[in-house]
Amino acid sequence: MFENRADAARQLAAHIKGRPLHDPLILAIPRGGVVTGAELARELGAELDVVLSRKLRAPHQSELAIGAITETGQVFLNAYVRQIDLPAGYLETERIHQLAEIARRRKLFRAARPAAPIAGRSVIVTDDGIATGATIWRLSSR
Repeated sequence: MFENRADAARQLAAHIKGRPLHDPLILAIPRGGVVTGAELARELGAELDVVLSRKLRAPHQSELAIGAITETGQVFLNAYVRQIDLPAGYLETERIHQLAEIARRRKLFRAARPAAPIAGRSVIVTDDGIATGATIWRLSSR
C-alpha cells in the first residue's frame, strides 16, 4: 500500500489538497509520526509541531496501551483497563515513568521553539500507526 512513511504522507496529501484548511498545522507524534508529519506538512505547506503525549503500557505487554498521558499530566484510561489485573501501584509508577519521558522530550523539542498554537486551526495528527488510539485520544486537552 505504501513504500514507506513519506510515501504514505504524499498519498494522504494528494487526498487532502484542495480541501479548505484554515492555517493548517500538522501535529506529529514522536517518533514514528514525525517522518510522516514532516512530509505531509511540506506537501500541504503547513506548520509542523509535535504532540508530547505518551502511551500508558500494560504490565508485561509494553505495546498494549491501557491509556495515555498528556503533556499536562492528564491521564485517560481505556474502558477495558478494569478487566486487567494491575499490580498495586503499577499505574502510578507507569504514569511517573511516562511523565519523565515527556519532560525529556519537551527539553529536546521545545528548546528549538515553543508549542504551536492550535486554536482555530485545521489540525492533522500523524503517527506511524494507531493500534488502540490511546496515544492520540483527547488531543484537544493539549
